[in-house]
Amino acid sequence: MLDELFEEGEFDDIESEEELEKAVEEKMEDYNRSPQELLGGLAPYQVAELLYTDWPGPDSPITVHDNLPDSEANDVRFVHNARILLETARKENGLPATNAGNFKRVVVSDFLERMELDPARVEHIYEMNKVINEQDVPPLHILRVVLEVGDFLEKSSGNFRPTSKAISLLRPGRASGFLKELFLTYFKEFNIAYFSRGKDWTEMQDTITYTFYQLSTYDEGWHPRSEFIEPLIIHKIKKLADEDDWPSLDYYYSSRVLKPLKKFELVESKSFGEQHYYKKDTHYRKTPLFDRFMEFNFD
Repeated sequence: MLDELFEEGEFDDIESEEELEKAVEEKMEDYNRSPQELLGGLAPYQVAELLYTDWPGPDSPITVHDNLPDSEANDVRFVHNARILLETARKENGLPATNAGNFKRVVVSDFLERMELDPARVEHIYEMNKVINEQDVPPLHILRVVLEVGDFLEKSSGNFRPTSKAISLLRPGRASGFLKELFLTYFKEFNIAYFSRGKDWTEMQDTITYTFYQLSTYDEGWHPRSEFIEPLIIHKIKKLADEDDWPSLDYYYSSRVLKPLKKFELVESKSFGEQHYYKKDTHYRKTPLFDRFMEFNFD
């Protein structure tokens, strides 16, 4: 983009170095404040604020709210399942772990019955496994890992137990704060490429705030997967994909970004066709919760 910023001979009439510096500075300031199509309609300074400030925080344009009613926050699927796991661990004075550091099968079986999971996914798990271990249930496995990463769950003496941080957030009146902490843990600390196949694409998580901003500009209508995803991808990732001949960015974004956002009920999907659940034609839309949960303001 900068290669096209200055025209040949543009500063030929400027005689002093001081005037030249001022002219270049004004040109750069104008450029940094001007929306760019390549940046999804954002100005360069806005992209810099999204990507290079600690979010959410006083220097970031992103606010993540924690003022939802308890009833609404507790209904979010990831919060609901996390609460089941942590409250069960507290009630049972710990949940037994395997030597490999996973839940034992009896725990997995219990959660598979009680947690809010995709019925088609659960049916597939039962069809594919004679005995069901934790890693045969990816939503449960990822939930357990996220809770450990976020210091909500710890393993000691062969059992998983809730931390004091978790117990505090399980109290009445703190469900929205719990939702916020889980969300930030998932997208800032947890590796969103964990337990998925293919290229790591760490750039997706590095630029997740750009993705969130673009999603905030969407209406609440339904869109086909590729149409929904394409504007969420920052240009430098598209460029890398072209250079490395990676044609499946929509697959990576749907599995590593949209699927987690669905867990937090910030995005929803519906599928069409008679194929198996993971082969159906899928459409997505932003939920009304998204704009009440996340807010963007630039200086």
